[in-house]
Amino acid sequence: MNRLKELRQKKGDTQEVVAKAMGVTRRGYQKWENEESQIKPEKAQQLADYFGVSVGYLLGYDEVPKELIDELELQLDNVLTPTEKEDLENNPELRNHYLSIVRNRLLYNQRKEVEKTEQAFDKDFIKFIEKYSIYLSDDQIEQIKDLMKTMSNINNRYLMVAMAGGYFEQMKSEKENEFKELFKYSKIWQENYSTMEYNEKNNIK
Repeated sequence: MNRLKELRQKKGDTQEVVAKAMGVTRRGYQKWENEESQIKPEKAQQLADYFGVSVGYLLGYDEVPKELIDELELQLDNVLTPTEKEDLENNPELRNHYLSIVRNRLLYNQRKEVEKTEQAFDKDFIKFIEKYSIYLSDDQIEQIKDLMKTMSNINNRYLMVAMAGGYFEQMKSEKENEFKELFKYSKIWQENYSTMEYNEKNNIK
């Protein structure tokens, strides 16, 4: 299956935006995304260039996106076993295969870190409701935790889109209004904003 929907959502674009960039109707683009019609070679290349990936990755043939290859290359020595390194050295044609293995192992490690973070969050949340004598049923506890995590993801994606687009004035407005407290307690977003501010002052695009 092609990765159009995955890539579009990652980029933060709507179907209308991508369709316009490709010079097709929204319905025409929907047919590509839903695999109701085949993507012609020239359009596949245009889409791949738009999302910054290879045509093979876009169409679901390759496992490793182009922009990750350099990063994965740096991780080969750290992630592969001695036997795998030897096999790669003797069979360089297997490089893409081993890059996919490295990517999968890194993703697995990331998932484990996320699980640890979620477990820590769950414990802290229980401590919080104990401290303030908040009486909730098991279902309510799960609903509130899910809502908090969902809101966190939505807000993070929203800010990431603004940052990736270089919309400094929008980010400045959010920092002074809707997300004033977040920019105070989140070191990550303090650093992101500082970077955007520096780039804006120095006209770095």
